Amino acid sequence: MEALLVGYVSNATARVTRARHWLERIIEWYKIGERVDRYEIAQWVIHDFGMRASSCGEESEIFGRCHLLVFNGTDTFNAAYQAWRMGAKKETGKSILALAHRIVQGFDTEDMCFDHLSNVSGIGSYVSDCYNYKDAVLKIIELAKKYPEKIFVIRPDSGDHLENIRYTMDMVKQHGMVGKNIRYLDGDSVNPELMKQLIDDCFNNFYHHGCFGTWGIGGNLRNNATRDVLSSSYKICCVGQDYRPVVKLSETIGKLSVPGPNHIARDWVNGHSVEYGHHIKDARKTFYNGVEKDPSQRYTELCYENFSNLQNRCIRQFIEMGRRPADFGKNCSCLSYKIKQIQQQYKEQYR
Repeated sequence: MEALLVGYVSNATARVTRARHWLERIIEWYKIGERVDRYEIAQWVIHDFGMRASSCGEESEIFGRCHLLVFNGTDTFNAAYQAWRMGAKKETGKSILALAHRIVQGFDTEDMCFDHLSNVSGIGSYVSDCYNYKDAVLKIIELAKKYPEKIFVIRPDSGDHLENIRYTMDMVKQHGMVGKNIRYLDGDSVNPELMKQLIDDCFNNFYHHGCFGTWGIGGNLRNNATRDVLSSSYKICCVGQDYRPVVKLSETIGKLSVPGPNHIARDWVNGHSVEYGHHIKDARKTFYNGVEKDPSQRYTELCYENFSNLQNRCIRQFIEMGRRPADFGKNCSCLSYKIKQIQQQYKEQYR
């Protein structure tokens, strides 16, 4: 049971937590000001290509749904379908027709393939590095001029990120297409550090990447959501009818378990803290109670909550908390003095 919970719960929690922090950083990096719709804008910046990085369909669905709690774009179809069934917001799970290298190379020429997609799609993603990236960019710009009612997304898949973005922006500007029907999608091994570097470079060169650029990310979304990232584990905290506290000891302070009974106190000014004792205002919610005799009563309403409610909460409550982990200091702890005192007593008693 513990192994299943650690995998299913902590990995999914790590995935959506990381995405939510990334969304907040995007708003900062793109310098999206106090606009009412700044979150709506930023939620289109990262597109999920993570299905190919998963080990099975179930895993891609779980991680893909986590992505859709924060961002809107995805190519993980099973996650988009399940989110839709669960009542997601209308814009959740959007994608576009996208050329793969093998499709382009199946035509006699690259031009023929580009022409074909432009005739069947209102918006298309044109992989641009099959033969010559710079030539492909110019071809796509000409198509954009020819079909002003369609959206053309230029997509590099290799090479130097900075050079590709600068060249694309230069050509779009040179041909008078800024703010028109050309977009850009960078999907080559993107991570937060690289994204910030590219966005900073754009601003330093008087470009605003956010006007027409987005990011397609696969492995980085999947491979960095692990139990270690969340530092998650399950421990016993108290025993008996008198709820006697117990502590799993460790030479590493951060690995000491949290004695109980305990509750999470939510304070929107000072953040969260873990306090000792029972409390009716515990921020934790029960999803399943295995001691109920009636099976229909074992699962609470939270188990069947509408997906759009989860999406709203991921955005709203993160904003309301207002503080990052770094704001609490390098050696910060959310544990109350009483809990730390019990931990110390156990160390002195058994060590």
